[in-house]
Amino acid sequence: MIGRTYSVLQHLSIDIVFGAVILLHFFSKLYEVSIGWSAYVLLGSSIWLIYTIDHLRDAKTAVSGKRERYVFHATNERWLKLIAVIVLILAGTCLLFVQKSIMIGGSILVAFSTLYVVFQSSFAKLGLKELYISIVYTLGILVAPIALSRSFDSYSFFLLWILTYLNLIIFSWFERDDDVSDSFASIATKWGSDKLIKLILVISSLGFALGLLSISEKGIYSIYLIIILIIFILLVFNPAWAKQKSRYRTIGDAVFLLPILFELL
Repeated sequence: MIGRTYSVLQHLSIDIVFGAVILLHFFSKLYEVSIGWSAYVLLGSSIWLIYTIDHLRDAKTAVSGKRERYVFHATNERWLKLIAVIVLILAGTCLLFVQKSIMIGGSILVAFSTLYVVFQSSFAKLGLKELYISIVYTLGILVAPIALSRSFDSYSFFLLWILTYLNLIIFSWFERDDDVSDSFASIATKWGSDKLIKLILVISSLGFALGLLSISEKGIYSIYLIIILIIFILLVFNPAWAKQKSRYRTIGDAVFLLPILFELL
């Protein structure tokens, strides 16, 4: 029962939404700013809409029709579209309450998100889909802290970008065969498994170097980076175990919920 409930929450991208909200709070402390409730709701609503629109479209074009996530979206398409309209209205309402500086930054991100929705297939065919999403997602988390503090912390950007990009390309690596079956383009189908593994290892190495070199200054943020990198590497080097019941996806999404544990320490 619990497993089925969590599976539905995954299909609905609820875990991703919660992860984004938690990360926003986590990085607001690094920037030493207080984020209003409207920014949290706006971020969560926006991410849910982007993921849901993406999944609904993929559910229509998937050739094999076997992946649970796409079957769920195809089966519940009518209700999901209705909920999407409600969430869109909620997001629009929140715009009335966010600070002007956040609204300006958010508007720019909306433009980039719209570009993704329109040209998603082109990005995928070029092997750039995961890179584009990781950059937009990273800026989506950081736009409010940057706007309110009027400063840009390059460390926080690269920390979050490394984790996000690795998350996406590792998922792509695990799902390469499924993407081929569904005639979907991705960085894994474009590059091949061997080249992608090398890219994963290179980015992970850069992440470890960043974490270790900055641990004395950034403390908990560097520790978080190192912990997640270790988890990602363990998944990649244990593919048979990680593929069972899509553990790589459950764990890969759950790592963005980990900052809540730091709140309890």
